[in-house]
Amino acid sequence: MWIASTLGFFSITISPEDGRAQFRARVNGDLEELRSFLMEKGFALSETLTIPTADYRYRAFLDRSQLVEVLGCLAETIDYSNFKGEIANRPTQRHKLVSYHEVWASLFRLQE
Repeated sequence: MWIASTLGFFSITISPEDGRAQFRARVNGDLEELRSFLMEKGFALSETLTIPTADYRYRAFLDRSQLVEVLGCLAETIDYSNFKGEIANRPTQRHKLVSYHEVWASLFRLQE
């Protein structure tokens, strides 16, 4: 599952090694922001694992049983009417704005 949030962009999968929820990111700072946010909510995201040759270089883990509740906490952060507009207002995220516009345009072309 891809999550584009005001905290960062994540690919969430289940780790084949141990079954934990795996938050994968291309920007290490995204996991740092997520970790801080989750700590305030009472969750412990693991330290970041860096795999230089991986498609998502940065990874952090969470007990799978907490994933639904964590996704709910992320949903509660939505207090804006336009995602890309909100990204433009966030100093730690605005460098992704061009990429988000490209993803938006690519997916828009699929609309029938």
